[in-house]
Amino acid sequence: PVIPKADGAHVLPVAMVAATLTPILIIYIIFFVSQWDYYVSAFTGVRPEELTFSDYAREGFFQLLAVAVINAVLSLGASLLTKRRPEDPDKPNRDRTHPVTRIYMAVMALSTLILIATAVAKMLLYVDTYGMTHKRTYATWLMLLLAVCFVAVILRQIFARMNLTGTLLAIFLVFFVAISVVNVDSLIMKYNANAAVDGNLRTMQGEVMEDCGHSGVLAALDFMEATADPNFKPADPVEFSPEQLEKIRAATHNYLDRAAKELGEMKWYEHNLVTLRAKAALRDAGYEG
Repeated sequence: PVIPKADGAHVLPVAMVAATLTPILIIYIIFFVSQWDYYVSAFTGVRPEELTFSDYAREGFFQLLAVAVINAVLSLGASLLTKRRPEDPDKPNRDRTHPVTRIYMAVMALSTLILIATAVAKMLLYVDTYGMTHKRTYATWLMLLLAVCFVAVILRQIFARMNLTGTLLAIFLVFFVAISVVNVDSLIMKYNANAAVDGNLRTMQGEVMEDCGHSGVLAALDFMEATADPNFKPADPVEFSPEQLEKIRAATHNYLDRAAKELGEMKWYEHNLVTLRAKAALRDAGYEG
């Protein structure tokens, strides 16, 4: 005999849940349609004139967070509170989540993915203009994590036997390990140095080098070597200024000189693989600590 399964908190009629979520989805649709040019502009590489690049990216990021939290709470509530389908003695292992509930959860996740895509496009436009920083790196990491999680939610509505909780935990662990293993400082400096060699000198301004510490030494040396020719011309000379290049080279030289002195004063037990490689590269380039 089939033992009836307890429904627990699954007490709300499907019609009530549908009546609650439908207006929200309609608001999303109206919002996306009315703001279509604003959102599509991020994919075409054009920002609204009334916003700076930073405001454009920041606004997209926090809009995403707000919608992601709202949709996650609504989807979780629908999953936990909506009444289940009656048990079928012929299919004891059938997923009892109502198909209407699954459809609404998938649509909510899809709307979040659309907003994530626009937010990522805004951030990439910002990074392409002013370079990579720690905040922009971690914000992009979080948006990609949310995107994969909401994709998993959609897949769960299609594949009923999929363990969503376990999948989300595995996704978080993979992303956490990835951001922990990757040398973010080195990644940032390499991206900015390559962008500067291509002609976007704004990526090497500010406190990028100092923030990357000794992890940025190798990329900074590559930048100095690539731009050492007095007749250097970038691959993409848009808004390129030889005078600005000299300022960036001078700042990079000062950064490398300070790094050489700091590494030279470090005790042997304070070193690691990054500092040893940086110290050797600086010595080969003529920077003595």
